[in-house]
Amino acid sequence: LGEALFVDQLCVQMGFEREGTASEQAAVYISGSDSEIVDHYPELAAFRDSVFLLKLFMVPSLDLLPPLRRWRMRDSNLIWKSKSVVSGASLLGGGGTSSGEYQVCGFGGFELKP
Repeated sequence: LGEALFVDQLCVQMGFEREGTASEQAAVYISGSDSEIVDHYPELAAFRDSVFLLKLFMVPSLDLLPPLRRWRMRDSNLIWKSKSVVSGASLLGGGGTSSGEYQVCGFGGFELKP
């Protein structure tokens, strides 16, 4: 919720488009799928990646990490994508809520989930 409000306020302040739900909008802008905010605020992408990697260091199981091997520095570059998820929809397609989620890959295309 906090990131959605933050992105919405940036959109209002800078005049960026505000489409979809606040959560979907935040996912699109923070992931870089729409690079307007990341282009204007590159430190946001650096902070996003740093926080994600710190959370990744705290996973409870090695099964959630990429396999052990000799990785190159460029393998640690994170690839962010956003996707819309509809939850709670009825059989007729009504009443659901739509939100944005992130998918992060790195280390040879391995999907990372902290």
